[in-house]
Amino acid sequence: MPRLSREKLLRSMDMTAFYEAQFNALGIKVTRSGVEMAVCCPFHDESTPSCTINPENGGFNCKACGATGSPIDFIMRRDRLDFKEAFE
Repeated sequence: MPRLSREKLLRSMDMTAFYEAQFNALGIKVTRSGVEMAVCCPFHDESTPSCTINPENGGFNCKACGATGSPIDFIMRRDRLDFKEAFE
């Protein structure tokens, strides 16, 4: 069975659908801000969105707590998984 690389997986994902599903499951409202999406960061308490998501490259970045990364990084941090567990 051929191995799927991280880059190939990320290129094949619909980033908007991925993040909308993740934040909806957490009960966090997703709003559009131009090309980007704005959300309240799930990694700390806040009442106004400080986390932005760029659907074009899949990156997320919280300006308040500094959380940043790819969809795999998001899952690793949210679920406290290592890379191998998150990738599966």
